[in-house]
Amino acid sequence: MKKVLITDLDDTLYPWIDVFVPSFYAMASALSSYIKTDLSLLFDEYRAVHQYYGNVEHPYATLALPSVSRFFGDMPKEEQKNALSPVFDAYRAERQKRLHLFPRVKETLSRLHESGVTIIGYTNSTVKNGYGRLKSLDIAHLFSRVYCAANVADEAALPTAVRTVTSRKPDKDTLLFIIKEEGFSPDEAICVGDSMTNDVYMAWQAGVTSVLLPHPPHDAALYDLLVEISSWTDATFALDRALKEEVKEKGVSPDYTFPLFSDLLPLFSIV
Repeated sequence: MKKVLITDLDDTLYPWIDVFVPSFYAMASALSSYIKTDLSLLFDEYRAVHQYYGNVEHPYATLALPSVSRFFGDMPKEEQKNALSPVFDAYRAERQKRLHLFPRVKETLSRLHESGVTIIGYTNSTVKNGYGRLKSLDIAHLFSRVYCAANVADEAALPTAVRTVTSRKPDKDTLLFIIKEEGFSPDEAICVGDSMTNDVYMAWQAGVTSVLLPHPPHDAALYDLLVEISSWTDATFALDRALKEEVKEKGVSPDYTFPLFSDLLPLFSIV
């Protein structure tokens, strides 16, 4: 009997690229106007900072940009952050306008929660971003635990419902650790996500039932812009290509492919 749902967050419960990229672009455009610097130069600098930290959503990466440092000189970072409040507000406003759950996600999570199914989140995003979005969308209380990528900035005051892990998907050992840590066995778990190489392949290797929820197609222009400022390096792209080839060669496939999150309910004998 299935007792625990382990779900991805970004692009599984809510859109990520379609939210993050326009929000970032709004911030970068506001910054370009504020410090009178060409947007293409800022994108180059953002990409370098993101690659340094290995995270495209690094908190206040803007303050690490060389162009920002030149503009403010010796001004303390906290004062720089205050001065750039309109720039950061542009990001927040666009994010608030765009962030939403996919159809029937909240209702389904509520049904699962009320039926006694344990709901675990597992994401490659950091606590501030992954768990933060769950709180913004008012669904964090439906999760027994959320496992996020480790980040030094997050470790000082982790919410009690949050744990961090150092490895990234599709590491099957981390998935098996999460299942054991929460008191279940692999045959009691269902793993759901939008990625064949991250979520489905990870579950396949661990012997866990997998569900693929393909996200709606992204605007190609948004993806191109993400790549332009991404933390992904040549090595990252090479690894991604290798994983896709590995999945293909091994004949990996999801146990189920559903168009809607609510299609999960029968797997837990909920009608």
